[in-house]
Amino acid sequence: MHDTLHLVPPQLRPTQLALPRGIDDLPSALGMLQSVDQPGEAHQLLGRIDSKFELARTRLPQLLQALTPSHVLLRSAGQPVATYVTLYFDTADHQFLHDHLRGRRPRHKLRIRHYPDRRLSMLEVKTRKPGDRTEKRLQPRAYGGSELSAEERQWAAACTGQQHEVQLTAWTSCQRLTLLGRDANERLTVDLNISLGTAGGARSLRDTALIELKQLHRVGDSPALLALHGAGVHRVRMSKYVAAMMTLAEPAPLARFKAVLGQFAHPERWGECRA
Repeated sequence: MHDTLHLVPPQLRPTQLALPRGIDDLPSALGMLQSVDQPGEAHQLLGRIDSKFELARTRLPQLLQALTPSHVLLRSAGQPVATYVTLYFDTADHQFLHDHLRGRRPRHKLRIRHYPDRRLSMLEVKTRKPGDRTEKRLQPRAYGGSELSAEERQWAAACTGQQHEVQLTAWTSCQRLTLLGRDANERLTVDLNISLGTAGGARSLRDTALIELKQLHRVGDSPALLALHGAGVHRVRMSKYVAAMMTLAEPAPLARFKAVLGQFAHPERWGECRA
């Protein structure tokens, strides 16, 4: 927990912050899945179509069981679950956030993503393009830092077209299961124990699994979609960055936040960010 927490820099870290962890309710379901240590090149999917869903955590074992014939579990440093800590950057007037709230295409997210299990960090630009396609560009960097170098700022500006100075604005943390299609070119991520926030506050979402299906092209009858529908998932529009920025929101723009986040904008879905 503490190793993960130190990756959130002090200027973004509210007091009394702790990150919830644990997958103790899943060992039997995870044990049924074949595991691999490296994804195939076809599963990288840096250019793809994303679809997002939510599922009550209590129903996750049912979903994992349904995926066992068609998917394998990608291990991280030999473990079934990977920890992600992500730091988001935006301009002083939150241009990336407002582009998202307005549904602009193309729009960008600029972030540092830390992978503590592998002691790896990447600078990433994630771009949502017309036609619901997502493109991700990656730049390796030293593990654990939160400051952008001049070269990284130049690279990010070239990717986003944003020439204004960017600064740290928000963070998220989760534990992620990653499943790869055996025969289908698709990747399924399951985010658990989600925490997020800004210097203005932090929240956690413990009882819900957020699921993202990544496909090279949209396939309506893929093995993952069939399993998801059988488990009773609900399609959602959910940006963890936008949810984190709600901790800074003033009353005026809340309608836009609610339009983007739907039911996840409701305060009752979130708890204090404590272990």
